[in-house]
Amino acid sequence: MRKTSFSAMCVLALLVAGCQNSDDDNRGLEYDTLRVNFRGSMANGTWETGAEVGIFASCTRNDAQNTPMSTNANARYTAAEAGESAALGSATEDDSIVAGASDHNYRFYAYYPYSSAATDPKAIAAAAPAEQPYTGRANGGLYTASKSVTTVVPTVELQFRNIFATMELYLPDDLLDEDGNSVVKTLTLKPAVSENFSGTLAVSGTYDLTTGTFTENPASRSQQIAVDFGTGGLTLSDAYTKVPLVVAPFTVPEGGFEVTFTDMDNRQSSLTILAKAEDAGTAVAAGEVTKQYLSASDDGIVPVTFPVVFPLGYENGSYVFSATTQPQWLTDGLWICPSQTQAHAKWIKASDPSESHTQKIEYVNSANKIGSPGIKGVWTGDYFEFTLPVKKFAAGTSVTLTFPMYTRQGPVFWYIEYLDGEEWKCNKETVTCYDPAYSMECTYSLVRGGKVIEHTMTFENEVKSGELKFRIKCADGSIQADTDTKVAVRNTPWVSSSAYAAPFYLYLEGSDVTSVTFSTN
Repeated sequence: MRKTSFSAMCVLALLVAGCQNSDDDNRGLEYDTLRVNFRGSMANGTWETGAEVGIFASCTRNDAQNTPMSTNANARYTAAEAGESAALGSATEDDSIVAGASDHNYRFYAYYPYSSAATDPKAIAAAAPAEQPYTGRANGGLYTASKSVTTVVPTVELQFRNIFATMELYLPDDLLDEDGNSVVKTLTLKPAVSENFSGTLAVSGTYDLTTGTFTENPASRSQQIAVDFGTGGLTLSDAYTKVPLVVAPFTVPEGGFEVTFTDMDNRQSSLTILAKAEDAGTAVAAGEVTKQYLSASDDGIVPVTFPVVFPLGYENGSYVFSATTQPQWLTDGLWICPSQTQAHAKWIKASDPSESHTQKIEYVNSANKIGSPGIKGVWTGDYFEFTLPVKKFAAGTSVTLTFPMYTRQGPVFWYIEYLDGEEWKCNKETVTCYDPAYSMECTYSLVRGGKVIEHTMTFENEVKSGELKFRIKCADGSIQADTDTKVAVRNTPWVSSSAYAAPFYLYLEGSDVTSVTFSTN
């Protein structure tokens, strides 16, 4: 049959003409045949260029339902680029999915990674195996997507999600050798107390793409997953090396999980993860990723990797800082770093000159897409305290802190303090604010509006295993940003409508600085 090629303008013209000719969404499109274009997005995963996807495509054709749309029913497609989203192109002509002019009721069932052995979309082999190879990649398991559409113009979007969960173990370089560059031969994950775990970590079976149901093979169930890193082992040359494991969805048992390692001389050592009382009962569902940073010692310190980023703003249709992402902000003044959860910040109220009003903590999510913690009623001595666990933090290391800050009618003068050894230090100088009539010994000053702050601190003391602490502290709450050119001096935080009302949050309109970031030299 003759195939017609279309430009983008022709496709648009066809869509307009179709809308004018009929209100029926299943109408025939004005072409002889059309090669269907696909694009795939991957939740909690990324495509590699050339990654192979299987697609079962069917439609109603000449009144025959479930008619295959490609010569190869299990059509093989490949990712054109790397990333969370990628165009998917057919591997061969026989894999091409083609729609005819009168086709309708399109259904697409896709899976990754592709298997030439898959012949039935209702029985795709799937496994979180008890013995897993180490590849360094995080896309293990079975990612699936399904979609029913009434038109295949211009592109069919497929959203892939793993039917299993992923546990990412981050192994420190000193895991088995305090001088670093540890070499790991094997790794085993299992419940710390087997009687406390009624679930399974490893399982295999078949997955029905058409119904989204998994049928397990009971004989494949295992509460243990093992990784063999080969004859040469895995050298932990980076500060942390990621080892991703595909696991069945699970609930954390009391006592957590035990991770056992062997070195090249077959000597064993073990650590526990998810062993805190509050971890017990946490469910890790299909498609989710849990990240666990391991520590070579048993002091409980899980060091951060710099840079440490506390994000702000608005991304992918959602506020980065919200009640959903930071539920402990309103109740405890606590802000958890989402990418390295061992790092956190806390708002501390040190003083309040008024008995009539109460300081207010809030989420600042507005039409400007600010996405920030907010406080109304900031006063002298109040501060954010950031805590960053570290190991082998060398004396002489410099840390640069970068963040945006915004206020109107709020305090102008601020300190940045850092704990160096057992001493709180602060780099102060005489700072004249935007109103030249006011100066103070402090670290920086604000304007009426937003400003980006960047400040570097050099530590004289090493931290073998412990915490870095930083404070962004109000130096004088009484000197407040009143107008664009003048400050006002008040005895309390600014009040409006019988409440503290001066906005204070972390934001600068139009700036590309949308986080509180700690980086090292």
